[in-house]
Amino acid sequence: MAQHGLSKQDVARRLIHAAVDMFEVNADPLAIHVVGSSAFNLLRELSKVGGTSFFERVFRSVLFDGATKRLKGEENGLPEHPIVAEWVEGIARAIDAGDVKSPEDINIKDAPKAELDALKFLTVPFNFLKHADRDPDGSLDEGDVKAMEATSFAVTAYSLLFPTDDLDPKVAEFLRKNAII
Repeated sequence: MAQHGLSKQDVARRLIHAAVDMFEVNADPLAIHVVGSSAFNLLRELSKVGGTSFFERVFRSVLFDGATKRLKGEENGLPEHPIVAEWVEGIARAIDAGDVKSPEDINIKDAPKAELDALKFLTVPFNFLKHADRDPDGSLDEGDVKAMEATSFAVTAYSLLFPTDDLDPKVAEFLRKNAII
């Protein structure tokens, strides 16, 4: 049986598809979160190669979309986090005022710190598993498991990094079903 190497893009695609499949069978949210955040972290690392950080590429687009949905009175599908809510509100005001017309018009102050804050939000369960030796008696708060957010952030990152590669149609259906698009 011939083997062929998997590219980073192949791995990210497969992890996203696996996370979506796991949602369909009501798998454990922690397991889904780990799979989704693995894809997300891989894609975040890949985005550095193009010279523009993950935060600049992905969050501009995600926040613009979230603010646009907020202005329409729709659910934006973004994590319920104070920093994200503050950004969405500010961008919505700027869109309404005509100062922001596209994601490229968004300037995120202190992007490296904001990226670290966002990563902490999405990687708490992943790091809990990864660093078990540092706190062997520690516990994970169920509220830190964000399977939907980790998976949707991975899908967004994938779409921005590989805009000409369509993911399996079940991914779009998953996003629609969960009011993310």
